[in-house]
Amino acid sequence: MTHKAKDWKIDHIQDHISNTLPLSRHFGLQIEEVNPEKCMLSISKTDFSLRSGGGVAGPILFAAADVSSYALIISARSDPNAVTVNNNINFLRRASMLPVFAQTTFLKMGQKLATTETRVFMNESPSHLIAIAISTWAFS
Repeated sequence: MTHKAKDWKIDHIQDHISNTLPLSRHFGLQIEEVNPEKCMLSISKTDFSLRSGGGVAGPILFAAADVSSYALIISARSDPNAVTVNNNINFLRRASMLPVFAQTTFLKMGQKLATTETRVFMNESPSHLIAIAISTWAFS
């Protein structure tokens, strides 16, 4: 089912993601802000978010980048059927505390594909950069 742009507000997007990607709840992923230009997502502590030694697990950071990009795509294109074509993440340092934030913006928006950049950071400060992900998405 295709939804009109007016239907895709933050609460509807969060509900859609929670229902269609249930691991997002287990990983503590919460959309804090989303509009057609930017998405901000947070990762909070859950039983699944930390690895031994107390750092945030890499797969959780990867999932945050993917989910943040997906929320941005839904907000901008009203296309919940968009799919990840490629997602590349570079880990720059250990995520040693929570919450962690993922901020996604578009690098390029085309007719059939979009490319996003997600910056993952601690302390609500982009200067505490943990990882950078570049994702490509195809529209249905």
